[in-house]
Parts: sequence; C-alpha cells; structure tokens
Amino acid sequence: MASRAESEALFARARIGDARSAARFLVVGAGNAALSFCIYRAVLHVLPPAAWRYTAAFLGSYVPGILYSYVLNRRWSFEATNASGALFFHFLASQVALAVVSGVCVVQLRAHTPLSDNLSWVLVAGAVTALNYLTLRHLVFRRR
Repeated sequence: MASRAESEALFARARIGDARSAARFLVVGAGNAALSFCIYRAVLHVLPPAAWRYTAAFLGSYVPGILYSYVLNRRWSFEATNASGALFFHFLASQVALAVVSGVCVVQLRAHTPLSDNLSWVLVAGAVTALNYLTLRHLVFRRR
C-alpha cells in the first residue's frame, strides 16, 4: 500500500499534468479557431454571392479544423500514444455531439432569456469548451 507522502506526490503530479494539458488544449483551440476562420473567409471570398455560401464556407472550414484539433490534441495536449480509427471516431463523435449541444443551448438562451446573440454565444462557448476538455481528457484520450 502506498504511503500518504507517495499518494500526495502522485496527486500533485496529476494536477500539474492536468494544468499543462488544459493550457495546451486552449492553445490548440485558439490555433484551431484562427485556422478555421481564415479558411472560412477564404472560401467566402471565392464563392459567388448566395445564401448557401455561408454554410459551404463553414463546412469547408470545419473539416480541416477537426483534423487539426485531433492531431494536435492527441499528440500534444493529451500525449496519447495510440492512434486508431476507433480513437478518431470517438473524437469525431464527441465533437459532433458538443456542436449539437452548443447549437441547442444558444437557441434556448436566445428564446428564453434577454441575453444578446453575442453573450449567448460566449456563455455557451465557455461552458462547452470546459466540457470538451473534460470529455477529451477523461473519455477520448484517457490514459490507460
């Protein structure tokens, strides 16, 4: 059985590791946002003016963002050594689920509160970012 000092040292290392992975997760997220926004703007620039172009531009920026996020979060933020199709599927499923949750929450905030579009988005984005980190850290890229 581990001594109290050994247990405390183990928990301290885990907290430092969690803080490091959370900071790296935020850096990857910021890079992902910048990459996705640049692609979104570039696609809008080349598409003809039409209502569907915003959806096309969003989807055009979403796919590279997902790939960027998966690779960097797996390798750098969470230092996962396994790379399988199942792991990518779990990552993709979590991202799709969180995108749906985000959309529903923003719609509900707008429908049932006096919050502005921007404030609703900021609140949901903050909460979903925290939920995304916890999902990736403890479910998708968990250490085995």
